[in-house]
Amino acid sequence: MKPTAAAQTILTISVCLFSFTVAVAQPGGLIQDTDFFNQQKETYQRWLGYSGMGKVLHVEELKVEEEGLSLYLGFPYSDIDSIVRTWESLKREFEVDNPITLEQQLFYKMVNLMEVRQSLADVQIYDTYDLRREPLFFRGIYFEEGKVKVEESNPKSKIREIKFSPNKLGEKMKAQSVEEFNKRYSKEAVYGLIYPYAKQYFEQKKRCGPLPRGPAAGER
Repeated sequence: MKPTAAAQTILTISVCLFSFTVAVAQPGGLIQDTDFFNQQKETYQRWLGYSGMGKVLHVEELKVEEEGLSLYLGFPYSDIDSIVRTWESLKREFEVDNPITLEQQLFYKMVNLMEVRQSLADVQIYDTYDLRREPLFFRGIYFEEGKVKVEESNPKSKIREIKFSPNKLGEKMKAQSVEEFNKRYSKEAVYGLIYPYAKQYFEQKKRCGPLPRGPAAGER
């Protein structure tokens, strides 16, 4: 008795899944397919270009291990403010027209091209790959508990301390000692002077109407 078409299809799928499981379990695991993965890395880069994302993101590196693949993406900028603004703009524009998030799209495309299980893949995005610098922006995209998850880290604004001495502030200040200067111009005292001035200044700007737009394209 010949198996039905449905039975043949199920048998074929079962054989393919078994073969894949055996391949992963073999010594070296995914490493033995490194050449294939590197070819697909180039395909992923081309996909970024075709999709329009290539202006913002590029493939930095692909790390192949026995039981996992990590795809590292980077930005064409070094300035953290430009990176954050560009990422937020790309994410907003993509998600307006798509039912999934930008992070899901980047992950699913990697899994599809690399032809691996979702649990074996992850996408990591950093603002810098210079080992001398601490990354300020990070997105880690992976699959766990039946869904795509995202870990993120964003740059934090830093409070910068500016120090002045009396001899930097004109003749009248030079007569004061450092102790007198620090007492008179403590942090609390300076904030107390700045706040009412800033409040009055910006309230005036608000009453005067919206800020002017930037120059038109032909005026730049």
